[in-house]
Amino acid sequence: MGDPAWIGTRGGLCLGGLLRLSFQRYLALGPLASAPSSLGALPVAAATDEEGLFLVPMHEGEAAWLGLLREPAGEGVALKGIGGTGAGGRDLVTGAPCPLASATPLPGGRIHLLPGVPMGDGLHAPFAPARTGRRDPVCPTLVFAAWPPGGAEGLVARIELVPPDRYAGRTGEPPPPPADPDSGYQGWLLP
Repeated sequence: MGDPAWIGTRGGLCLGGLLRLSFQRYLALGPLASAPSSLGALPVAAATDEEGLFLVPMHEGEAAWLGLLREPAGEGVALKGIGGTGAGGRDLVTGAPCPLASATPLPGGRIHLLPGVPMGDGLHAPFAPARTGRRDPVCPTLVFAAWPPGGAEGLVARIELVPPDRYAGRTGEPPPPPADPDSGYQGWLLP
């Protein structure tokens, strides 16, 4: 059996049955200290015009934090990530500038939250599309590499956070409607 492949789904970016990166949206701009309540998971779809590129649709004013969910079979998968691309990327664990090959492996465990790219002052730049006319730091591009047990090479996925029209045009998939601020977790327990 060969290495698993990255696959975009309505619930996130999956690496076979090993792990999933879930983009949880919220309404906010500017740096944040921790992941706020989610207003729902965003879909991830492969771009039809560029291999290895996945797109996540976001409406104006939306940002996302990432949930890393490891399946039991994926606990041995090494995963690294940067916000940005190439030498201009920033380590998703430390916030230091670095290329993907030099990034710090993301923590193990079943679930790990990434509120954004660490800025060095306890705050994180949110995962959001670039916005014209704003100077708030955002991270519109992410790159991940995973090394499953026994895998010789890292399996790389590049993700761009884009407006809904670009998502639809480059993936052929319909984007979700804008986030509903009343749809988030309100602290109510299910019966």
